[in-house]
Amino acid sequence: MLNIKPILSLDRDGQVAAIDKVRGHKKAIARILELLRIDLAGRNIVTLHIAHANNLEGAEQLREAVMQHFAVQNADYITLGPVIGAHAGPGTIAAFVSTV
Repeated sequence: MLNIKPILSLDRDGQVAAIDKVRGHKKAIARILELLRIDLAGRNIVTLHIAHANNLEGAEQLREAVMQHFAVQNADYITLGPVIGAHAGPGTIAAFVSTV
């Protein structure tokens, strides 16, 4: 009803942490891009995995946004598993990157 989208992060140990909350899909994508810019500062994305939980359309929008703002060598789609999906539910989209 409020269209609130939580922004989550996974650390190297696999711990999930809430980073932010925004209203709406477009603001969520914009915030994810902003966080990627901060985290990647000057590094190139070697592999981009766009994950989704039954939301291929949202995943495609996120992929296009990331590809417009970063030099990406490889990109693909993956389906979120039940562990991450349990935190956010159906409709979730995510970006996982490896860098150099």
